[in-house]
Amino acid sequence: APGQLAIVTKAIADAGGNIIALGSFLGETSENAEITMKIESLDQQQVIDILTPLVEKILDVRTVSIV
Repeated sequence: APGQLAIVTKAIADAGGNIIALGSFLGETSENAEITMKIESLDQQQVIDILTPLVEKILDVRTVSIV
């Protein structure tokens, strides 16, 4: 629905996260979409806690260590 992406991105920004990359793709049906985001300044559990009440399903959350 219109505005849903804004709700998700605002929730991340409000928690102090910074989205540095975002892509959206057709989902399993024409009525939904999949979103992939690269977020800095939040840990894995924070992202899960923020997104769980806002999205239908979380497919994957990864943590990357920069050496």
